[in-house]
Amino acid sequence: MKKVVVSALLACMLAFSMTGCGGETEESSAVETTEVVSEETGATETKQVTTKEAAGIIYIGTDGNMKEYECQASKNITPEVMISTMATMTGWNLDLAGSVIANEDGMTVCFASTSSIFTGVPKEQDEEFAVSDKEQLVATILDSIQYTLQQNFVDVEAGEDPSSLNIYYCMEGEQPLDLSDINKTVPMDQPYTGLTEGTSEN
Repeated sequence: MKKVVVSALLACMLAFSMTGCGGETEESSAVETTEVVSEETGATETKQVTTKEAAGIIYIGTDGNMKEYECQASKNITPEVMISTMATMTGWNLDLAGSVIANEDGMTVCFASTSSIFTGVPKEQDEEFAVSDKEQLVATILDSIQYTLQQNFVDVEAGEDPSSLNIYYCMEGEQPLDLSDINKTVPMDQPYTGLTEGTSEN
C-alpha cells in the first residue's frame, strides 16, 4: 500500500511541475522580444518569442484564515518555486537546506539556518504581512507553506482531499525544528498540525 501511495505522490508532483499548479489553473503566455544573430548573414535580428508563465495560488495566514495571492513564474512551478515566491512576496527569509522531499504520505520541507524561522522577525516588514513577534511569524510561515503545498499539489479535481498530503518540517542536519527561544520544538517524524497542537514544549 505504501508503494502505491509513493508512486501516486511522485506522479502527482511530476505532473504539477510540468503543468503548473494543477486544478483548473492554466498557463498564461506573454510575448517578448529578443535579439538573435542570423547564421546566414551574421546580422543581428529582433524576433518575438512567446513565453509561458505557470500559475498557481499562494496562501498566507494561520489556522485556516488564509489570504490568496496569485503566483506567476517563468518556469515550472515546484514546491521550491512556490516557497521562494512566498519569500519574495512577504520579505521573509525562507531559505531551504535542500529540495522538498516526497515522503510516503507527503512532503518534507527542511529549513536552512538562515531562515526567518530561526533568525526571527525581519527588521523591516511589509505592512501587509507584518507580525507582532517571532511565535506569530513561525506559525504564519509553517501554516502558509503547509496550506499552499496542500492546495497546489493535490488533485482536487480527482476528488482528493488536500489535507491528505502531510507536510513535515525539519532543519539542517535532518533535525527537528529547534525553536528554543519560543519554547517550542516541531518534530520531524510527525505531520505538522499547527505550532500549538503539533509541537512540544522545551
